Amino acid sequence: MSSEVLGMIFALLQSICWAATSIMLRILSRYLDAYMVNALRAAAGWVVVLLITLLTGGFADWHMLTWQRMLLLVVPGVLGGVFGDAVYVTALKKIGINRAFPISNTYPFFTVLLSTLMLHERITWLMILGMLLVLVGVYLLARPRGKVVGEPDVLTRPELVKGILLALGAAIIWGSTAVMLTFGVQGINSALANTVRIPLVAGIGMAIAWRRGGFEQARTMSRDSWLMVILAGILGWGAGSWFFTNALQLAGASRTTILGAAAPLFAVPMSIVFLHERPSRQTLMGTFLTVLGIALVV
Repeated sequence: MSSEVLGMIFALLQSICWAATSIMLRILSRYLDAYMVNALRAAAGWVVVLLITLLTGGFADWHMLTWQRMLLLVVPGVLGGVFGDAVYVTALKKIGINRAFPISNTYPFFTVLLSTLMLHERITWLMILGMLLVLVGVYLLARPRGKVVGEPDVLTRPELVKGILLALGAAIIWGSTAVMLTFGVQGINSALANTVRIPLVAGIGMAIAWRRGGFEQARTMSRDSWLMVILAGILGWGAGSWFFTNALQLAGASRTTILGAAAPLFAVPMSIVFLHERPSRQTLMGTFLTVLGIALVV
């Protein structure tokens, strides 16, 4: 098995981890502060990453953590995990999920563009076609059906333009951070790279949650909620981040983000089992297009 194929397998495994995490976050977000949940699961994931680093002998690469590399590891985590998500949430409030989701989910396009310019990755027409099919398929899979509670009914032109620019800004941030992180993880143990960037995301999340009163919620969380948060951290920031950084090293930023964007494909059967959601024609069509897109990328 070639390293590139192994990298694509890692990218799909990361996508599965994120799909499972999304199901749990959808449940937790109903009654817990989002920043507190993200901070707690990042802390749980960090413990897992430390164990992976120990088991893989990653601490031997500690001397490679120069200040330049530290910046390339930390900055993408803060930009994508904190500011990118904040910009996306603001776009959701401005123009609603029906408009914000498909715009922000174009982030693989910016990764492919920047990877071609900065990383000199070889991009084929089949990859581009596959990326487009994945984006359309994911949109059909994740697009809400019918009116969404809280969405704006009437938008002025300035509000619409501002919301579109915010959603596009989130896509650019997410797309570019994958390329930046690719530079940071080159030639270093991938688990060790995550031990550097995850604590900062957890710390910033904790600070924001504290200002929003999230600590009060943490004190009253049930045992089941704690278990779900920890499991979400193990899968998302723990195993998922390790798969992601390995995929960046082996398959490149373009393929990693395209395959990673297919998480809703795996989330659909999970939502049917755990959330008792019913698939529709739109879901089936989205599944078909996403699978076809992945086949072309692979």
